[in-house]
Amino acid sequence: MEQLSKLYNVSRGLGKFGTVLDSLSRQFG
Repeated sequence: MEQLSKLYNVSRGLGKFGTVLDSLSRQFG
């Protein structure tokens, strides 16, 4: 189950990154 929690952390990190990208594109869009 170690692998699963690592994958979960990665997906959360990507989600946060996606949110940042979304707000940036809204500012410049």
